[in-house]
Amino acid sequence: MFRAAKKAYVEYEHSHNPPTGDGVFDYSFHRGGCGYYVLDGRGQRDVNRESFRILGHEQFDRFERWVTNLDPEETPFLFVVSAVPVLHTRAGLVNADERWLIEHAGLDDDLRDSWEHEIHDEERGALLDLLFGAAATGIRVCVLSGDVHVSAVFSIEDGDGRRIYQLTSSVITYGLSRAVSWVLSQGAADKGETAEGHRFQRLALYADSSYALISVDPGTGESWFKLYGRQTLDPPPSSDREETVPLNHSVAKIRLF
Repeated sequence: MFRAAKKAYVEYEHSHNPPTGDGVFDYSFHRGGCGYYVLDGRGQRDVNRESFRILGHEQFDRFERWVTNLDPEETPFLFVVSAVPVLHTRAGLVNADERWLIEHAGLDDDLRDSWEHEIHDEERGALLDLLFGAAATGIRVCVLSGDVHVSAVFSIEDGDGRRIYQLTSSVITYGLSRAVSWVLSQGAADKGETAEGHRFQRLALYADSSYALISVDPGTGESWFKLYGRQTLDPPPSSDREETVPLNHSVAKIRLF
């Protein structure tokens, strides 16, 4: 199954990407003062590996060399594409012994895929250290992701006051019920602290269909996240009540830098 999926990906998707070595699906490019690195979180994933189960050591080393060679004067913005968000789900939900939500929503594999699952602590810590290291040089760092069927914006700050951002946009979904969508949205905590001790704050959350745009102005050094769609921020009504969850057509416009 994996060989068939890889062949289809190479022919229909990866053929449009910048050239890479045989069997290598992570890649990078530069445009308009921005550096982009698209991580391969699937082709090298192996939960049976003792460490670095998502990216693997070879891919992480490639990414690390690329990031550390960036010149903040030439590349003031860095966007890292990760199919699965680095920060989204409360650790208590990801590693929960309580199985009701996981079984009801079919989330077992999804939660194990999460960067925040405890089996990925070492690799996630190394990734965040690398991104905060880039931020320390003056590069503005953003992680772009999807997969979790809600859209959200987070800021993450380390103990030295360095800040990175994450935008998740993934709510063109497979038709989750509103109740399950609400439960998933509750996994996106308002604020708190990661296992590494980094402080985070959620700046926006959309649980219904939406889309995101990013604008960058290298001349002024400004970047904006814009999330467009409907929000469902209140709990769903109980089954014996007739009122519906309030929906608001709106836009979240978050200035990053």
